[in-house]
Amino acid sequence: VCKAQDLYNYLETANLEEKYDFVEKIPKEELPRLLDQVIAALGARLPQSEAPRRLLRAAELVQKLRGAAELNANPGQLSGWLCAAMFIKH
Repeated sequence: VCKAQDLYNYLETANLEEKYDFVEKIPKEELPRLLDQVIAALGARLPQSEAPRRLLRAAELVQKLRGAAELNANPGQLSGWLCAAMFIKH
């Protein structure tokens, strides 16, 4: 749960100066469970968030990462995807 909280905190507050490589160090078999915890934390925090759009975008991203984890994507790939996707302006 601590790892999930760390990832959640990053998704809510990250800026371009921060580097987040935590996901790369998570064993492949633990990723789906961790990402499920992050999705739950994002949903629980949404009503009181000061950045609801960011959290909704983060939840959508984590859902995509969760699907990729099920398809056996490695943690390094997901870490890069996470970092890039959080800063792309739509």
